[in-house]
Amino acid sequence: MSFTIRIAQPSELDTCARVIRESFGTVAAEFHLTAQNCPTNGAFTRRAHLLDYCKNGTQLFLLCTDDGPAGVVQLGRNRAGSFEMKKMSVLPRYRHCGYGGALLQFVRDKTAAQGGNRITIGIIAENHRLKAWYKAHGFVSTGCGAFPHLPFTVEWMTLSI
Repeated sequence: MSFTIRIAQPSELDTCARVIRESFGTVAAEFHLTAQNCPTNGAFTRRAHLLDYCKNGTQLFLLCTDDGPAGVVQLGRNRAGSFEMKKMSVLPRYRHCGYGGALLQFVRDKTAAQGGNRITIGIIAENHRLKAWYKAHGFVSTGCGAFPHLPFTVEWMTLSI
């Protein structure tokens, strides 16, 4: 199936929020995350959250197939040469079709084009399947941290460009 990845338009923020919620919803269910114990998880993303991210300089990209929206990724500059990738989302029915890898390659290319030398992410450390996927794509673990407001451990990972 053919697809395109492009910057999301302001009129598409509701669509992006829906894609993120549905994508992260499977993880929220698996790890028992709720709006009460983890309100910042993607499963609870709303248009207003995405609007705030965009106002703060991050870019939101939408992956569309012939059938419609299938994925979203957010990219923002951290500090000199470092970019942070957030809300990497592929709708469950489109998983295992290469769209996650395509979004990641897109982010790599965008980061390099903007003079970046690394991409950082934070994931649920206990999500071993996701961690293995990122490692298979070249990410390395740079540390873990527990936060009292989160019901899981955060693992930070970095990909050198």
